[in-house]
Amino acid sequence: MSFSEFAVRAPTKVTMLFLGIILMGWISLRRLPINLFPDLQSPRITVVVTTTGLSPEEVERRVSRPLERSLMTIRNVKDVLTISRDESAVAIVEFDWDTNMDFALLDVKKNTAMLTTLDEVREVQAFRYDPNALPILTLAVWGGDDLEALYRLTFDSLKPELERLEGVAAAQVAGGIQPEVLVAVDENLLLHYNLDIQNVISAIQRSTVNASGGWVEEGSQRLLLKSVGELQSLEELKQTAVGSRGGNPVFLQDVAHVEIVPRRPDSIVRFNGHPAVGVLIKKEAEANTVRVVQLVTDAIQEYSKSLPANVKIEVAYDQSVFVRKAITELYQTALMGIALAVGILWAFLRSFTPTLIIATAIPVSIIGTFNLMYFQNLTLNIMTLGGLALGSGMLVDCAVVVLENIFRLRQEGATPDDAAVRGAREVGAAIVASTLTTVVVFVPIVFVRGIAGYLFKEQALTVTYSLMASLLVAMLLIPMLASRFLRAKKRPLHAGRYPVYRRLLEWALEHRPSIALITAVSVVVAAVLFPTIPREFMPHADQAEFLMKIEMPPGTRIEVTDKV
Repeated sequence: MSFSEFAVRAPTKVTMLFLGIILMGWISLRRLPINLFPDLQSPRITVVVTTTGLSPEEVERRVSRPLERSLMTIRNVKDVLTISRDESAVAIVEFDWDTNMDFALLDVKKNTAMLTTLDEVREVQAFRYDPNALPILTLAVWGGDDLEALYRLTFDSLKPELERLEGVAAAQVAGGIQPEVLVAVDENLLLHYNLDIQNVISAIQRSTVNASGGWVEEGSQRLLLKSVGELQSLEELKQTAVGSRGGNPVFLQDVAHVEIVPRRPDSIVRFNGHPAVGVLIKKEAEANTVRVVQLVTDAIQEYSKSLPANVKIEVAYDQSVFVRKAITELYQTALMGIALAVGILWAFLRSFTPTLIIATAIPVSIIGTFNLMYFQNLTLNIMTLGGLALGSGMLVDCAVVVLENIFRLRQEGATPDDAAVRGAREVGAAIVASTLTTVVVFVPIVFVRGIAGYLFKEQALTVTYSLMASLLVAMLLIPMLASRFLRAKKRPLHAGRYPVYRRLLEWALEHRPSIALITAVSVVVAAVLFPTIPREFMPHADQAEFLMKIEMPPGTRIEVTDKV
């Protein structure tokens, strides 16, 4: 039994099948993440080495060069860039695009482990660059003159509130004034008590460390002792013993002035000229950008009700605005393409029922595509939606061919069921071959290596899935609908419906050399004009915003940068 026979003989089963596809597609659509671009795995790994007391020259000689030699031995490494600074070295390792970055990170960590044996090296960190780690939302908390209170409010209250939201990976706080404890040691007093600065440093370090005190066995239990050294107040810090003289302890307050002062800022934030505290919201890798932004916005509106009257929370940057705009424009483009396709069908078929039957192929095929996108872990982005918009006009090709053949058989006097079965069977091989020839153009893009493969893979898969869905619609749904609803008056065989096209075709056959010459000239002109077409990786996008970056000479104080 062919597809068309099954469709005609079991219309209920076919109807239930496509209703299930539509229902599952709608559920899949609601669960598909919405992002701007497909998820990209950058082939770069950054290694940060922190040292103690080494100049840039020493860092270069003792850390950077051995690090370069070790990293270059890793498989698939393309380039290694090192930067040596005072007491730190940074290495940026670039791999081939088809490298498994999870294993690459393990190799980098293994090859940098030898640095930890050096006495001057304090810490070695290796991490991947993740485009998804960029902030999707930037908030500005401003109002009032007390930046220290504003920072405490943001860090202690707003930050935890936002990080509890689903999809939020982190909320980083920048700007404001943070308090710190200043210990101003009097050198004369140190000499008086026969102490040095190292005694003070060691005493403070000991007083702020939690340590294990060993084990105590009591009955059937074995208990861990813990020494809690965290200071709870400024007075406790002042009463810290830093030494002794004549059998009496010398406290920190005896040799130093201790107070809480504003920390020297390492970042300054202003919003519309007002001093502010910034909050950078980063989403989880699999989270929906638009949904996360909406959750944060709703939480801010609720949280703002408990704020003082002079404190405001404003959105300074919102990535979802551009995402929504791009997605909306693609939706509109796809709908416009569908409307134009249906309009052209109406112009040629001049009948409401055939046009409506064929028009069902577009939404059913698109909704069915969402199922495959969901199970393939694709996202709704400008590439996948662009693929749907690109394929929307091709989704009716198979349906038009099938319905036109069924319509012809009906006009020749065939019964509705016989016309539906024969009409689909006669052109079945042709539409399968036609669909597959289009699919094979897009499928190889899936196997393209490099960033182009990452970007266009999802688009190619989306077009492929939509075309295969349209083929299923043409072979099952269209024959079933045609057998039930298509009406056609019997018309004599070979009755011409397109006299203009017939005359144009006859003229072309009578002037074959002219047609060949026109074709050859068109190809030559296209070949000449092709090199003049500008080339670029991505099209220009106007986001209606400017970003200005000013880099001052190394060592410039932040106050100077702030004035600039």
